Amino acid sequence: MKKLVTLILVCAFSTSAFSQISRIVKRMYFDKDTSRKSSFVILPVLSSAPETGLEVGGAGLLSFYTDTSKLNTRVSNVFGYASITTKGQSRLSLTTSYWTPANNYHLTAGISYINFPFNFYGIGNNTLKTNSDRIGQKRFKVNFTAEKKYPITCMPA
Repeated sequence: MKKLVTLILVCAFSTSAFSQISRIVKRMYFDKDTSRKSSFVILPVLSSAPETGLEVGGAGLLSFYTDTSKLNTRVSNVFGYASITTKGQSRLSLTTSYWTPANNYHLTAGISYINFPFNFYGIGNNTLKTNSDRIGQKRFKVNFTAEKKYPITCMPA
């Protein structure tokens, strides 16, 4: 009897949870938004390669307008990415593209960290697994750019 009640409760909760998740996914990916409100999207990351093994993580994108009253203002965004692999490697990245009202300035910035340790076995065909050296490759990158819009005036000829 307890198993039957537990099964009914699990089915009831999973059905309501699935309907909530499907509603969120539908709103995130399939509904057209003309209100110029900010939006947030999450995507899973899954890949595989011989060098990295299985890689899992996630990515998120926040898109927004700095001035919703003007229709010509471009969309700004913040993008984040994080993943880890089964071979002990990791990536972390955060980038942004920001447009000021009336598109007068465009600012971009980014920060990323990559940790890719790997085994080096030597050069040639006669390399042994016992001769492996663990090499750590870590990269840290920061960038920032700014652009300003200048009105173009044509001089009469």
